[in-house]
Amino acid sequence: MRLAGKTIGNYKVIDVLGAGGMATVYRARQTNIERDVAIKVMAAAFAQQPDFVERFKREAELFAQLEHPHILPIYDYGDEDGYLYLVLRLMEGGSLESHMRKQALTLAQISKMITQMAHALDHAHNQNVIHRDIKPNNVLLDKFGNAYLMDFGIAKILSNSRLTATGTLLGTPAYMAPEQWKLDPIDGRADIYSIGVMLYELFTGELPFPGETPFQFMYAHLHEEVPAVSTKLEGFSPEIDEVILRATAKEPEDRYQTADEMAGALDEAIRNADSSRPIEVGGSKKKSEQIGKILVALERSDSGLYAIPKLEDFVKKSYSQTTVEQRKSKMDDIFDTIENKPPTQAFDISQMKDMLSQGKINQAFLGVSAQPVSLPPNLKDTLGQDTGLLIIGVDPNSPAESGGLHIGDILVTIDGKTLQHQDDLKDILQDEHIGQPIEVSIVRAGQHRTFDIIPQKKAT
Repeated sequence: MRLAGKTIGNYKVIDVLGAGGMATVYRARQTNIERDVAIKVMAAAFAQQPDFVERFKREAELFAQLEHPHILPIYDYGDEDGYLYLVLRLMEGGSLESHMRKQALTLAQISKMITQMAHALDHAHNQNVIHRDIKPNNVLLDKFGNAYLMDFGIAKILSNSRLTATGTLLGTPAYMAPEQWKLDPIDGRADIYSIGVMLYELFTGELPFPGETPFQFMYAHLHEEVPAVSTKLEGFSPEIDEVILRATAKEPEDRYQTADEMAGALDEAIRNADSSRPIEVGGSKKKSEQIGKILVALERSDSGLYAIPKLEDFVKKSYSQTTVEQRKSKMDDIFDTIENKPPTQAFDISQMKDMLSQGKINQAFLGVSAQPVSLPPNLKDTLGQDTGLLIIGVDPNSPAESGGLHIGDILVTIDGKTLQHQDDLKDILQDEHIGQPIEVSIVRAGQHRTFDIIPQKKAT
């Protein structure tokens, strides 16, 4: 539905500023005091959920209290004529995402922005508010190049919506911390991890972990170390590399414990850099537009991994040629499809699950689903094998769950026998293993570990 020219509350919509799967942002005129604002209108699928609307209003009031110079102010919110919306300060500088695609940034600019974001994050964390979806598109700039964080808590609101099951976490896979993938409890250190990923992108113009599927991102964030920027940019300071590596440590306790601590270390590293050698960082390198925009949903109810697409993802290329309003209408169809199974118009959610899980192994004795992956390079020689089986599903109340296995673990051996191929699990585990302790070795967050698990026959 076209909103240009329509009045919602005190706001007359002028034109579209940007669109995503969850909402469309418009430029609007606040008629009672004659100023331009940004109005973020949530997708119709959300506005039709009474429980979501109530939670949205409650959380909007909470986030409006996060008053900080570098948190985008919420002026107003409402629910009128089927439109659920937030009213925000209009930022003429656009998003950091669009800015970094147009021009390279200086070290000083990056340090300034990260410091401003860090102050904002620590302010929120001190009030027990976690952002959960830090990325360049959620950072807006004013005309002076100052950074403002937006969409605080939107992921939290969405994670409890009717579109996803209880125990679900949402996030953008390119920036998600390992504990988010593992469905572990999270705190502000998950935001620090995302800032570390974003730092790598700001310096190089590309993501540290390229990927084509959510599983590839999950594997990378759980098991691979962020590459050193100094190997890509001549003259880049290894001291800055160390800041990024610590910010993106796999275990939260190994990271900076506050965002300000990280920003201070970055600023010091940049000040110590060899300023006599000019370094052009960032710029217009193209990252994967497809997977980078997917909102991942990890569902504990059946330990499945799903991807809810944002607009152009998992749809025909011709879709990208349509108008913003046509795409929004299509997105509402997709939401209806996900909500009202069996699917109606957009695509079959079960087919999407099959596409994501192609080649996985269903293993009755452990209660896991897995697919072959390469082991982290530093462990290939140590373990004497090149591949293992990445766990992409753990059945509730299964031997795997009670034995401590998680989504994202890589199975290496069972009973001393290597796991490298599709059929290894079912070939190694036989009826005689049922009820008997058996040693299982895994790789978790780059570390080799062993467990004793008692296989059981899955009830049919």
